[in-house]
Amino acid sequence: MSDLLRPQIAAVHWLSWILRPQNTVYSLLQKVTNAERQVYHQLLVTWATVAAIDIVLSFPLGNLFGVPWNNAGFYASYFFCLMITLAVAATTAHFMLLAFRLKSNITETLIIYTTFIVYSPPISLFNLPATYRTYNLVSQIKHQHLDLWHDLKLALDIIKKQPYGLIDYLDGFAQHGALFVGLIATSLVAEMLISWYGNPRFAVYTALALSYVVAALVLIFLIGPIEIVRLYSYLE
Repeated sequence: MSDLLRPQIAAVHWLSWILRPQNTVYSLLQKVTNAERQVYHQLLVTWATVAAIDIVLSFPLGNLFGVPWNNAGFYASYFFCLMITLAVAATTAHFMLLAFRLKSNITETLIIYTTFIVYSPPISLFNLPATYRTYNLVSQIKHQHLDLWHDLKLALDIIKKQPYGLIDYLDGFAQHGALFVGLIATSLVAEMLISWYGNPRFAVYTALALSYVVAALVLIFLIGPIEIVRLYSYLE
């Protein structure tokens, strides 16, 4: 297991999860009862690897807006938000499955839901134009010395007056790619919840659809303020 701490081994493990998600997930699920501590260790390495890849992808944009690559606060808070997102999504799905009287174990569901995190880097890559737009807007708001909380209306006016340019055109295409990858991850997670637990397909998809709505509402209030403070504090 210590081999996973080596970056090249961790990257290969992440890539194998991308290419063979069901085999990788089922391999971990079979270890849960016998070596749960090792499973969590492997999950933690996977989460850290994915976060590292996401962060590397965002380095050029961060540097463009005054955030150096070694800014621990900016990038550590991203990893924190990623973990909160995973925890909320997996926990919500677990309890929603139980509410529908379907089988679910929190540890096993967390392993299956890690598939969403594993597919985060390609989604982040497609979201680079949107990330640039967000960074640019926050930078403009800061340059006008506005306080996001007290001058919210003026900040929203800046956002509304943004002209449509090349980056918006690219973002329109890129969002289709991000949506496609997200749908692949969603269907993989749903099918693994069906096959591993033996739950009926329609009930699982219904429970997951409701859990996504609940998780999204929770994350808006949890992650939203953290992201606003993170970007407004560090971007120039």
